[in-house]
Amino acid sequence: MSLFGDNRAQSVQVGAVLLFAILIIFLSIWQVQVVPSENNQVEFQHNIDVQGDLENYRNSLLTVPPRSDAQFSSELRPTRIRLGTQYPTRIIGVNPPPATGSLSTDRGSVNITAEVSDDISLEASAEEILLADRNTTLLTYQPSYSEYTEAPTTRLEHTLLYNQFDERALSVSNQRLIRSSDTGDNLINLVLLEGDVSEQGMRTTLEPVVIDGPTIDVPIEPDSDGELTLSLPTHSPAIWNETIGTDFGDTNARVAAYDGENITIEFDDEISGDWKLRVSKIGLNGGDTGEDELSSIRTIDEPSEEANESIPAAESQYNISWEEPVTSGGDHEVGPGEEIAGSVRVTDRETGEPVESATVDIATSNGTLFNESSDEVFTETGVTNSSGYYNFTITVGETEGNGSLYAAAGDDVDVIKIDVEDAEEDENGGSEEGEIQIGMRIDDLSDIRTNSPRFYVSYDVNAEVDNIEIDAESQESSASANVIVTDSRGGVSLEPGFGSTQEFEISLRVTAEDGSTNQQSVTISADTTNPANNDDLSISDSATLDSSTIRDRTNTNQNNPRFDFTYSISDTGSFDRVELHALNINGNGGSDSVSITNRNGNNERVDPNDGANTEYKLAILVIDESGAVVDDRIIQDTADGNDPD
Repeated sequence: MSLFGDNRAQSVQVGAVLLFAILIIFLSIWQVQVVPSENNQVEFQHNIDVQGDLENYRNSLLTVPPRSDAQFSSELRPTRIRLGTQYPTRIIGVNPPPATGSLSTDRGSVNITAEVSDDISLEASAEEILLADRNTTLLTYQPSYSEYTEAPTTRLEHTLLYNQFDERALSVSNQRLIRSSDTGDNLINLVLLEGDVSEQGMRTTLEPVVIDGPTIDVPIEPDSDGELTLSLPTHSPAIWNETIGTDFGDTNARVAAYDGENITIEFDDEISGDWKLRVSKIGLNGGDTGEDELSSIRTIDEPSEEANESIPAAESQYNISWEEPVTSGGDHEVGPGEEIAGSVRVTDRETGEPVESATVDIATSNGTLFNESSDEVFTETGVTNSSGYYNFTITVGETEGNGSLYAAAGDDVDVIKIDVEDAEEDENGGSEEGEIQIGMRIDDLSDIRTNSPRFYVSYDVNAEVDNIEIDAESQESSASANVIVTDSRGGVSLEPGFGSTQEFEISLRVTAEDGSTNQQSVTISADTTNPANNDDLSISDSATLDSSTIRDRTNTNQNNPRFDFTYSISDTGSFDRVELHALNINGNGGSDSVSITNRNGNNERVDPNDGANTEYKLAILVIDESGAVVDDRIIQDTADGNDPD
């Protein structure tokens, strides 16, 4: 009989406690160090994105044609502002609430000290109207981040967009208030903003409108006291000192004073040519467009020929060009009620590189062609993908006619012609000879719980291709994926990295060896559901799924979903592999996938690990040697141990 106690059980308990303590320490370090670091990167990228949105909004304010212009419209390009952002879903660690931001305004007075030059004769009271003291609005974006605490406040003042940091301010887009050159082209382009904005949250859209003006370009000179100045409100006199300068330089103007609210800009009147003044009033986010005080200013004899000139566009930034349905300046014919698959590309004007996340506006000059029961002008706004493309689809109405389709990005506009008319089919009732035909199938293989959207895109093109660009672009966030291939038939996997349940636009753009192009786009949600209009890409040489059985082997007591797949593929026909998928539909369970190269499989196990009694998408995909999905069986089943019907 032993006289000593047995301590072995205590050793096991001590080891378990130590392991648990190590796990807690690891999770604590992850939460304190890794999660904040990753979220800081998300917030930093969002801040760059929202600055781009505000820059696009600023640029839209600078493209106002005079009312005498045939293209005049009081409605300017609407701009989406991404005030906040979501953090990626985490399996380990806890995120703070989504980052938000606020958009606000404040008012200030504008004063012009000058006289209208004797070189021009204005109608009665026009000079008084032109040089009257007025108010304008300053726009401010303030982010509210959890980690990126040194993020700047972004401000828009008198066409100057800048970031205000604690110690200094840095310009995002240079001012377009003052333009001067040695040739005598000297202009003060005063854009007055009207209205109040108070928005807070994740996103908003600003829809600026022209309330009044612009005026003709009116020559001005110093007043009787010899002063030629402009007083403007600002939150940062330092940024104006840096942008314009405190001595007469390239702009032939200088910041002469600051009184605590307004800077005073003095203009050099010894330069070649007269200074000219142009004034317009724009509603920040809508407003009454019926004012004509400024736009009625004209000379006594006749309206100025300058009224046919548009306000110069924003500084050189983007080039935008039509790619589909025709290239820039082309003419596209389409039948009534048919779709137009459009594609434009935005590149950096200096480098020629594609611009990602640039806002693109599509508009028409004849809205009746695109709205069967309305004469409203068609407009659409989106952003470019990582390759600089923005793809869209619009349906024309039943009315025959013609019009222009405009694409605008930043400071650039491109146009094509659209002719809507009945087009007779060829003798075989098919499409025109040489037209690129695209077949596309999308299988949504997203893992919702891990926030991992995935789209398997199969395609078949009836042309010798130079390249095919395939994109997945979220319509709700910056999530995207892009693949370029050179085979006319195949399949690719697009994995944007995050954005489950978000709406994605899947685009396939073909450039043939002869230079012709075509594209196709489909919009779906990353929720495991395939599009309803997938093309059948099977051909005469394709393998087929001859038989299949799916058994539900879920152990509900242990929360262990499991599915056994048995299948048989035809002995002949192009075949590469079979993919077996068990994808949780609602994100409350795991997902699993298996790839097998055998034509026959017996009780092949797919085990998502957890998610008993939840809904699953079960799929057998047959993939040929090119990589295209050519046959399938797809069902929905509850993981409860009962075989699907």
